[in-house]
Amino acid sequence: MEESVWFKKIENQIMVQNERLYKKDFKFYHVDTLIKLAKRVDSFSTDCATCKYLKPNIEEISENLYEYLKGDVISRKKYEKKLDEINDHIRKVHQIFPKQYNLSLYSFLGVAGGLIFGSLIAFLIDKNFVKQGLILGFAFGLIAGRIIGKIKDNSLKKEDRFLN
Repeated sequence: MEESVWFKKIENQIMVQNERLYKKDFKFYHVDTLIKLAKRVDSFSTDCATCKYLKPNIEEISENLYEYLKGDVISRKKYEKKLDEINDHIRKVHQIFPKQYNLSLYSFLGVAGGLIFGSLIAFLIDKNFVKQGLILGFAFGLIAGRIIGKIKDNSLKKEDRFLN
């Protein structure tokens, strides 16, 4: 994906603002995600009206990043709300996901399902077997969820649908 002049300008503005931030703030406030989102919004803006609409928002965020993050709680919430709006659009409309999205999702679903299934089976077999059923359900659910999530993440990687 070739970088446009607009994206390079945004990236430079963010890096200039970043020099004024603590290094931990860069990760804590997901500034790296903002750069990745800006790149994707730029690539989709020719075909997507919402992405065209989001470009000025990204410009405004990149120009005032330090004020957003070092200001009061209200300004940080505005930053997080704008970042979430961009992230939701990219994920829902363009089907672009963060790395290990499915791995995390299916691990949780596997654990939840495994606990329910394990306790149900253990309760039906013998009421004294519930503790072991929960442990086995947790383990098998986690393993199954991670396998399914990894398979789905690999298919997303092949289709270049990760936010990178």
